[in-house]
Amino acid sequence: MGRFGNVEAPLGVTRMGSMTRTRKAYRLSQRVKYEDTKPERVLQILVEEMNDRYWLNRGKTIEIQDMDGKYWSINPDFEFFKWCGWGLTAYWKKTGILVEVDGIYHDTPIQRKKTEWRDGLLTKAGYRVIHVDAELTKNKVYQTYLKDKLAEAINSKEAIVRIDA
Repeated sequence: MGRFGNVEAPLGVTRMGSMTRTRKAYRLSQRVKYEDTKPERVLQILVEEMNDRYWLNRGKTIEIQDMDGKYWSINPDFEFFKWCGWGLTAYWKKTGILVEVDGIYHDTPIQRKKTEWRDGLLTKAGYRVIHVDAELTKNKVYQTYLKDKLAEAINSKEAIVRIDA
C-alpha cells in the first residue's frame, strides 16, 4: 500500500501531483488527437494528387460490438470518400474504406495482435482496411509506388490490404 501523508491508499493508485495515476491515464485515453502526424499529412497530399475523385477525411469514432457483447470505440486514422454524380447532384459518398498509417510502433508483437483484433472487428462491421507503412511517406522515391498501390487497394475486394515498404 502506498501512503498519502498519514492516509492509506489502495494498491495500484499512486499520487501524481494532485491527480491519481489512474485518473491521469483515463484522461489521456480520452484525449482527442488534434493534429495529424507528418506521414498522415503526406498521405493526404498524395491522395489529393492521385485522383480528384477520392478524398481522405479524418476518421470518426466507430462504435462496434464484439462477440461477447462488449462495445468498443475505434478511431481510424482516415476514411475514404468518393465523388459521385455531376453538377448540382454531385456529392461525397462514404466508401467503407478506412486507412491506417502504421509506424515502427505497429511492428511490436503486442501491437500486431491488437491490430489484428481491431481489423477483425472492423471487417465484421463491413469496413475494409488499408494499412500504409509510414516509411513509404518519408521518401519521395516511394510516392509513385504508394499512389499505384493505393489505387490497387481501393479497387481490391480484399477486406484488409497492407502496403509495405
